[in-house]
Amino acid sequence: GAYSGFLFDSGIVAGPDGAVLTTEPDWASYIDMVPLTGSAAVSAPQEELTQVNFQLDWSPNTNHTGIFVADEMGWYAEEGIELEILPYSGGNGDQLVTEGVADFAVSFHNSVALSAPSGVPLKIVAAVVQKTVEAIGVTANRDDIQSPKDLDGMLYAGFGGPFEVPVMKAVIQADGGAGEFDSVVLDTWAYEAVYNGDADFVIPFLTWEGIEAELHDQPMKYFAFSDYGMPEQYTVVLVAGDTW
Repeated sequence: GAYSGFLFDSGIVAGPDGAVLTTEPDWASYIDMVPLTGSAAVSAPQEELTQVNFQLDWSPNTNHTGIFVADEMGWYAEEGIELEILPYSGGNGDQLVTEGVADFAVSFHNSVALSAPSGVPLKIVAAVVQKTVEAIGVTANRDDIQSPKDLDGMLYAGFGGPFEVPVMKAVIQADGGAGEFDSVVLDTWAYEAVYNGDADFVIPFLTWEGIEAELHDQPMKYFAFSDYGMPEQYTVVLVAGDTW
């Protein structure tokens, strides 16, 4: 059977085959026969995890559910990844990836499309939301706004993206309006401005701000881009740089 040690008695040394040895054995030749248990055991080295920085595009919300669930369940670690989720702080995720601050980021299909002609080294690696879920949002009590054409001359609360004003202008014109309105960049305060009546309309993501408005008992009405000639597209995507 397996040999687990050596017997010492009155200076006589017994070898693993039971023979009496008159000279002390070569311990190195037997050491690999001794099972290591308890404190003597040597733990197998753990696989070193690869650090990956992941940039959010907004405060944590339903569009990020899969990211946080996978992290909580340990699925990234199973694939050798130690994920560091970077909170949104007003920065542009695409830019943070190209600068090497983040390895991956939550972004938007149209944002990446606008970056491509300038040679920005970005690529879409996954489509989180695979259809258009953007819309023009106004509070439900605005009886003076029945369709996009009624937004002419009003104030848009925006986020500074280069595609926002042109897209809404096209939607308003498709409804028969002139597409002329004022805009102000409020970023994370944009929705509150509309809820409070300080601005007239905003672009929500129905998969999050639409849900959030319901949770806060804030009645809203929406004019979907796709109802006014805008083609369907991936909305929320994950981007990476050329190194991945």
